[in-house]
Amino acid sequence: VTAAAQMLNPINLSAKLDPNPVKAGQPAKVTVTAKIESGWHLYSLTQPAGGPRPTRITIDETGPFKADGKATQPKPKVAADPNFSIPGQPPFMTETFDNEAIFTLPIKVAADAPVGNQKLTVKFYFQVCNDHECLAPRTKPLEVDVAIVAANAKLTASPTPEASPSPTT
Repeated sequence: VTAAAQMLNPINLSAKLDPNPVKAGQPAKVTVTAKIESGWHLYSLTQPAGGPRPTRITIDETGPFKADGKATQPKPKVAADPNFSIPGQPPFMTETFDNEAIFTLPIKVAADAPVGNQKLTVKFYFQVCNDHECLAPRTKPLEVDVAIVAANAKLTASPTPEASPSPTT
């Protein structure tokens, strides 16, 4: 059963940066879209302790990108979760998303960022459950291709490429 559960992948993630291209020294936002298979749910960024793991969104800050605030989320559904309730105790309340959830993380591009194409790595830590089982929490890295232009460059609108998920770690 454990091997079969590890092969399940009931969530599809994508990420993009807005704006892209972005100027050196400029703020931007990373948007992560989680598409969740029917019957499964994803836990919120604000999930209280004592049950499932809350979702976390971070970026690799070793390059020209730095987080510039806390990640935000839509309003989660709050309900009793049978996977975390103990008989004889009040029901354990969880904050979840079904079908789709869109998260946003503000970032800032370093003023001295090199002009050209860069990779922004977003780390999405999450746990998903259905009414009968929970998959182990894991982190899925997402890479976003970012075009950095000089601070004095004039930007023109262009399609924003979406991230491709890296292998699950």
